[in-house]
Amino acid sequence: MTLVDAVARRWRGDYTVDAFGLDAELHDAAVRLGRLRWSIDIRGTEHVPVEGPALLVVQRRIGLSEQAIVAVGVGSATGRRVRSAGVPFVRAAEAPLRRIGAALDHPAETAALLRDGHVVSVGLGWSPVHDDVGPLAAAVVAVPLALGVPVLPVALRGREWGRAWRGLIGGPVLPARYGEDLTSVEAAEMVRAEIRRLADRLRGR
Repeated sequence: MTLVDAVARRWRGDYTVDAFGLDAELHDAAVRLGRLRWSIDIRGTEHVPVEGPALLVVQRRIGLSEQAIVAVGVGSATGRRVRSAGVPFVRAAEAPLRRIGAALDHPAETAALLRDGHVVSVGLGWSPVHDDVGPLAAAVVAVPLALGVPVLPVALRGREWGRAWRGLIGGPVLPARYGEDLTSVEAAEMVRAEIRRLADRLRGR
């Protein structure tokens, strides 16, 4: 189904959405459109589980394209739909954004998505320094830490308005230490450190 067909069906009211507002057909059409917009080479997609939940923590610079790049790259390689948490919402745009996979940047919604078995992406905080790894709030990793959900670091390299993007997805950062006395602050720093390592690999260091 093309994006035009999907939009036409939705205009007629002939569609269904999940509990979080995702329209699977429209999302998949948007992924296909994304493959036309960008040339994406993301390696490490084998770390994304075939089924069940995972949290992808994504490096970003300006923060406009990165989670879309991950959704398109991971969706194309694995067939799994990535829910992008943290997309800025305005009331008029919330429903359309949810249709293609956006989710609120709120721990309760992230927890609900993970409990329901979804792959969710969240972005690091914005960094004004080129190639730097931005901050990661402890609350972001507190949810998967409590649920025992794998956290996968993601490093990206590309230009905000460019076409070519490269990425690396690392293996789960946290599961080996589940059950230990690991605070969410420590967990967040572990994830940031792994993203920095992956980013260095992308830069050839």
